[in-house]
Amino acid sequence: MKEMKMRRSIPVGLLALSAASNAAYALDPGVRISQYAHTVWRMQEGAFSGTPHAVAQTADGYLWIGTDSGLFKFDGVRFVPWEPLDGKRLAGPSIYSLLGGSDGTLWIGSSAGLASLRNNNLFNFENAHGRINAILQDHAGQIWATRSRPRESPGGLCQAAGQELQCFGTANGMDLAFGGPLLEDNLGNLWVGSSRELLRWKSTDWNAYFQKQLKQYAALSGVEALAPDENGTLWVGFGKKGLGLQKLVQGVPKAAVLPGVDASNLQVTTLFVDRDQALWIGTFDDGVYRFHGDSVDHFRSEDGLSGNTVDGFFEDREGNLWVLTTKGVDIFRANRVASFSVREGLAADLVDSVLASRDGTIWIGNHEALDVLRGERVSSIREREGLPGHRVTSLFEDHAGRIWVGVDDLLTIYQQGRFHRVDRPDGSPLGIVRTMTEDTDQNIWAVDVRDRLLFRIRDQHVSQAFTPSQIPYTKVLAADPTGGIWLGLINGNLARYRNGKLEIFPLNQSSPDFSINGLLVDEESSVWVATNSGLLRWKAGTLNTLSKNSLPCQEIFAAVRDNDKKLWLYTRCGLIAISESELKRWWQQPERLVRTRILDVFDGAQPSISTFQPQVSKSPDGRLWFANDTVLQVVDPARLHENSIAPPVDIEEVVADRKNYPPKLDLVLSRAHSRHRNRLHGAEFFDSAEGPVPLQTGWTRSGMAGRGDAPASLLQRFAAWSVPVPRDRLQRRRLME
Repeated sequence: MKEMKMRRSIPVGLLALSAASNAAYALDPGVRISQYAHTVWRMQEGAFSGTPHAVAQTADGYLWIGTDSGLFKFDGVRFVPWEPLDGKRLAGPSIYSLLGGSDGTLWIGSSAGLASLRNNNLFNFENAHGRINAILQDHAGQIWATRSRPRESPGGLCQAAGQELQCFGTANGMDLAFGGPLLEDNLGNLWVGSSRELLRWKSTDWNAYFQKQLKQYAALSGVEALAPDENGTLWVGFGKKGLGLQKLVQGVPKAAVLPGVDASNLQVTTLFVDRDQALWIGTFDDGVYRFHGDSVDHFRSEDGLSGNTVDGFFEDREGNLWVLTTKGVDIFRANRVASFSVREGLAADLVDSVLASRDGTIWIGNHEALDVLRGERVSSIREREGLPGHRVTSLFEDHAGRIWVGVDDLLTIYQQGRFHRVDRPDGSPLGIVRTMTEDTDQNIWAVDVRDRLLFRIRDQHVSQAFTPSQIPYTKVLAADPTGGIWLGLINGNLARYRNGKLEIFPLNQSSPDFSINGLLVDEESSVWVATNSGLLRWKAGTLNTLSKNSLPCQEIFAAVRDNDKKLWLYTRCGLIAISESELKRWWQQPERLVRTRILDVFDGAQPSISTFQPQVSKSPDGRLWFANDTVLQVVDPARLHENSIAPPVDIEEVVADRKNYPPKLDLVLSRAHSRHRNRLHGAEFFDSAEGPVPLQTGWTRSGMAGRGDAPASLLQRFAAWSVPVPRDRLQRRRLME
């Protein structure tokens, strides 16, 4: 009897334990794989000396990687080879499967048997001969494993019973000499894939599927992967083209249907369903596919994946997705701020403006195209599709849903697939349009950069043109909900025009470089002014400034409100969110410090000022869109969950005044030590202490200067993350303050 070469699927039963308590953390299936934060450890770069096969997370938060060269522990910074303290060794050098048990035990499936590791005590099951391909903990807490290449009588499915394995297979009437992928469904059935069949087993009852389909492959290939569907059906992956990806619906095999992909021709190596019910498909030579809703995304080595042969998936308790390939390990993390670029389908990486229209369409002003994002599909309107020029400038949607588009030196209206010009009364182009708005009387206002004119357009015709001597040259426009328009002038003043009268409100800025970048008008006609010197608010003749006393940086590009009335600022240092309650307190007490939340470069933000307006827009689903003259960025305030999971921390080294101390629980550093350094798994922390510091594992005393009204010193737990974090970021990340 020939044994097929079986690839491993990360056991789904393990994932259910992790997902149950932390369902809030997961990758957003609404963004593309290329938009996630992505880190890679490649074998060719020395990350591992052997091919990685398995990954698991134990209850203490540590990640474990099983490779051909042994077991590695990941502490958030590095992969450390594991060595037992008592001199024991695993039965086999190659690790093919791992499971983090609910009691903190790490279960290890090697090339020669099953072992368990708890509190660094290793136990090898003496009768667990053979390669362990998958490990699962069922709903009752029992440990199950599948194996191949056993030395004794065959039995592909085994249960850990005390200090031995009880195995089931041919002796029980099943054609199960070798077992591969393994999962438990919500009815308590165990499903086992093999080279000959898919087996459903419970107690002494079993049923076999796909025997006829697999017979032609002579046990050289078979069921390679299993994953549950949310409606109780089963995804089944095969290593041979022609079978590919199938579904088992109430015991009946059915072909899987994936939009734009021939599922039957996929050579499936592993399957995984994440917490948002997205199906991840690993293939033999074509990278990763992700299926969610009615869309399929594809990510290969050409896109940055460590390799195109995928061996497994794992979702850790923080919602990060790990991908194992034959060439390395990848991790995908949620970027709070996602980007759209040429890679995601834009015509160019020169995004000047963005407009979210009321029907949910995202209009993107780009070079050589007006890009259009509907759902997850990007299309481009280029010159051959009727775009009357090359560079899209300003965008606007009027009360009737018409899209106004500046193109080169033209102003056009895009309606029913055609562009209609709006010219000056003499028939010449209106000019290069920097910004547009519409007042309550349905007049469209537009600013021309070339001649510095302000145009009033009525019924799609220019009715009035204001010269700089009449209305100073304007940089940005915004409508007033009570009538008229607000103007951010190029000279740095704020102005309002209504009922034929112009009012100018000096902003009392002494710097000659002061500039207004954006305007946001609230319902009560208060105006938020985004400037290069902070955020200003004008209300009923009162002007307050929110700048360096509360904001991490002063250069503000644009401002927008989300659905919860939080104020979002697009700034030089990132996206800053301020709650409505904080803003009200600040308005009453302008000198008080304002609590903010910032999303910076480590969250995916790439802030920069754009040439044309709008630079920011809110879509009907509440997402906020930003143009930065290069790419399009988006943040969903509704998905910004805080990660409250405390990561594992071990103190490796303590240095006080250049003297090393052992990291013991009873270590006390005296007041005389002015400078302490703690080394936590490769990340260094420096902190000053005002008094004796009891050192406890995972805790240190840190000065809190510069944190507003925070106490002068505070016990904090520092994070040695279970995801890779740059060192400078790790130094200022603290949890459980």
